[in-house]
Amino acid sequence: VEFDLSTPVSFISPNLHVFANYTYLDSEILDANENFPVEHRFSQQPDYVYNVGFDHLIEPWGFTWGASYQKRGEAEEWTTQSAETKLVRTINYDGNLEVFLEKTLAERYVIRLAAQNLLDARLDEVERAYESVEQLENGTPVSAGYLREESDPSFILTFRGTF
Repeated sequence: VEFDLSTPVSFISPNLHVFANYTYLDSEILDANENFPVEHRFSQQPDYVYNVGFDHLIEPWGFTWGASYQKRGEAEEWTTQSAETKLVRTINYDGNLEVFLEKTLAERYVIRLAAQNLLDARLDEVERAYESVEQLENGTPVSAGYLREESDPSFILTFRGTF
């Protein structure tokens, strides 16, 4: 299910647009592993994804600037380690804030400078190994591990044209 909104808000400022997008994702599969006949979402599919932001054209200068915030919900990755062992990774991502500045040149070319990950987002991952459905249902893995990844902001300069 997806909800999408994009609208001008000229009563606040000319050439200002806001946008929002929310997608709810739901899936269910029956694991084919005979030792683990359990139902779960598709691997690495988050519960939801959303994006909110704005862009504003400054006509006298021919620049557009804006910002957006993206967030995705928790996801799980299901892998078979062996005939007896199932690995389940739970993955959580922090939100991503992006700010950009664009300049249109000769109506066919755009140069864009974007700063991404301005909130120093991180990824948290918990990996659990199960050897039976009972262990999975009881939440008692035979082993568990934790991973955290962090990243600094990045800056991207893009030049694009239409032909």
